[in-house]
Formats: sequence, structure tokens, C-alpha cells
Amino acid sequence: MNPQNNRVLVTLLFAGLGVGAVLLFLNLFLWPLQEYNRQIADLETANKDKQDQVYQILNDKKRLQHWRYLSLPGVESLPKAKGALPNPVEDRKTAILEAQDLYTKYLRDLLVRHNVKSDQIPQAEAVTENKNIPQVGANVPVYTPLRFRLAGRGKLDNIVKMLDDFQTTPLLHRIRNGTNKEKR
Repeated sequence: MNPQNNRVLVTLLFAGLGVGAVLLFLNLFLWPLQEYNRQIADLETANKDKQDQVYQILNDKKRLQHWRYLSLPGVESLPKAKGALPNPVEDRKTAILEAQDLYTKYLRDLLVRHNVKSDQIPQAEAVTENKNIPQVGANVPVYTPLRFRLAGRGKLDNIVKMLDDFQTTPLLHRIRNGTNKEKR
């Protein structure tokens, strides 16, 4: 071997070692570091998404508490019997009947307070299944709408005051339709 071949051989040897060192650096350090950083970024994104969900749930919880405040009492306000197993179906029926009684009393008092005469007490109507109500479980709606039919007669001024009082009452309720007949 001559010195020139030795130089080429040494150059090739150092080039091979350099390529090996670069590959070793890439395999043992750079690529794992990039993968680690990508995983961190993915986890930070997932963490931010979960945090946004938590904030949304907390905001929804505040709105739900406000709606519960504006709603008639539900199953959660029924007295609990000691030793009795909960019966969700019966508890729900009982809560609906109690809410209907409370709302009937509210409507009767509203009519009397505004001097609007009624020939019949406010009547609860059966609510047909409404597919637009969200469900929290199998056949368990988030809320139960109650419908009442109310007929009354009185001075227009009293009826307007009654409707204004109805609208400002802090309850989740609405008037779906109404008829005003002129007295002859």
C-alpha cells in the first residue's frame, strides 16, 4: 500500500465513521427527540381540548342550575322514604303530578290576582311524546313539558296585566297560543 491509498482508506474510514456517527446521532437522539416533542404537542392539544370541555361543562352547569331554579320541582325534590328502594318511574310520575298541582295553583292565583274570571280551573293536558326533547338515558327526557289549558274573561287592562305578570314570573314557561274574543 502506498501512502495515497492509505490516505484514501483513512478518508473512507473517517467518512464511514462520520456517517455512522450521524446515523447513531439521528437514531439515538434526534429522531427520538422529535417523536417525544410530537407526543408532547399531541398531549398538550388533547389537554387543551379536555380543558375546553371542562369549561363548557362548568358553563352548562351554571345554566342548568339557573334553569333548575326557574323550573317547577322535579324528582330530586321529592321526600325520600327511609329503607325504600328508589323507583324512578313512580318517582317521576309523582314529581310530574306535584308540579302540575303547583302550576295549577299558580295559574288560579294569577287569575284571581288580576280579576280575570274563569268558569273552570286550569286543566293539565296530556303531552304527546315529543321527539325533540333530548334524552339523558333510555326513555328519560332531560325535561318534561307540562301543558295547561286556561280560559278566562275580564277587562282587557286586567288581562294585559296578567300576561305581563305571567311573563315576568321567574319560571320556564310560555304561552303557545291565545284567543281574545270581544264581548258583545
